[in-house]
Amino acid sequence: MIANLSTHVIPRLNVDPPFGFRGVYDPDKADAALQNYPVQPVLMVLGEEDVDDKDRDDEPAALEQGRTRLDRGMNTFHAAQAAVTAHGWQLQWKLIELAGVGHSAAEVFGSRQVKAAIRSSLSKREENTVRS
Repeated sequence: MIANLSTHVIPRLNVDPPFGFRGVYDPDKADAALQNYPVQPVLMVLGEEDVDDKDRDDEPAALEQGRTRLDRGMNTFHAAQAAVTAHGWQLQWKLIELAGVGHSAAEVFGSRQVKAAIRSSLSKREENTVRS
């Protein structure tokens, strides 16, 4: 689960680390290695009111991701969608947008949507666990 981050790792091979994967992988294996990122189960939670600049990383490379935390999260999610579409992979990320929520962990984790998503994730994990 990631929520209201100041910056993200974009699933792109043409963006320098720590914001992307340029040069991280052997060029011959880069596309295959990049696949490991957007096919992991990730719950991305964004507060629709998370648009202020308090404690936000605003270095130039971070600003390229978007003006606000909300913009950056949406841009990252859309980049993941584009990557899986371009390569025929299946996106395992789920996006939850919380109306009326800003940069507040209490509001994010206290929201009915996030609690339901966590419960669902835990019960799926239990279904996939083999006990002897």
